[in-house]
Amino acid sequence: MAFLGDVILTTPVIKGIKELYPASKLWFLTTPLATGLICNDQNLEGVIAYQKRGKHRGIFGTIRFAKELSAYNFDLIISVHKSYRTSFLLKLVSAKQKIGFKEAKFSVIYDQTVEMIGEHAVERAFSILKFHPNFQKLIPEMHLAVNEDRNKIRALYNLNQKYIVIAPGSAWETKRWPAEYYREVAEEFIRRGYQIVALGSKEELALTTLALPDQGINLAGKLSLSESLSVLKSASALICNDSMILHAASALKVPTVAIFCATSPKFGFGPWENNAVVVEKEDLSCKPCSRHGARICPIKTNACMIELLPVKVLQAFDSLNI
Repeated sequence: MAFLGDVILTTPVIKGIKELYPASKLWFLTTPLATGLICNDQNLEGVIAYQKRGKHRGIFGTIRFAKELSAYNFDLIISVHKSYRTSFLLKLVSAKQKIGFKEAKFSVIYDQTVEMIGEHAVERAFSILKFHPNFQKLIPEMHLAVNEDRNKIRALYNLNQKYIVIAPGSAWETKRWPAEYYREVAEEFIRRGYQIVALGSKEELALTTLALPDQGINLAGKLSLSESLSVLKSASALICNDSMILHAASALKVPTVAIFCATSPKFGFGPWENNAVVVEKEDLSCKPCSRHGARICPIKTNACMIELLPVKVLQAFDSLNI
């Protein structure tokens, strides 16, 4: 998987494979950026980085990478990815058995295929393990290992014991609840005695600055992935858009208010088995406008964002009963 959120949603597969094959040495193939999410997973022997925009780029780079993978002498390859690129790569890799989804592009390269099922993305990814006769005994559980010293990070950034994380960013503009609304709810949390911490990438620094009151702590772009997870794990709650950090909170069991603007949790990317509430503008004929959001509102109203008022998010937070 490439997107960070998709990698997190796939973590139940890692644990499931180890339960099916407890003596196995399990390797996870992903992008260089995503290795930071799961490099501390005790179920893994290691993580392999597919540098598809670097040294593994293009046909010849893919061929060279396939030779590198073949040297591992894998007994079994299980692919939860469905792209042509992945299928082409795995066609070139030597392994005793390869299993993938029927819905995958170029699925004929697999020795065995299974049908993808499930409403939530966790269930859909986990269904790859249906090939095994003990599949029904498995329970999909998201997980992320956080090995950072949380007390050290808390001291470094002056975090107290009672703080709420806000994450106003998203890769897609129509998924972003207005920054001024984030600031309004953050100011209310400060009045209630909470410290406010903003998380995001360095590209989101300007956005988090707009969303954060003057008393807040802006850590956007200052932390590694692992350090960000450590800050999130200790939070009293998370307020965020439909984005990667939503899935991280599910894996870390952090109470969450998930704000869905242009998209919908009906696509299967909502919270998973944590104390969470989804907030969205109901009764909009244009919503959802797409599966993953868009750069601009197709009808130029931004109604799914601006008509979802801060009071709704505050009510959702209160319903968490923290």
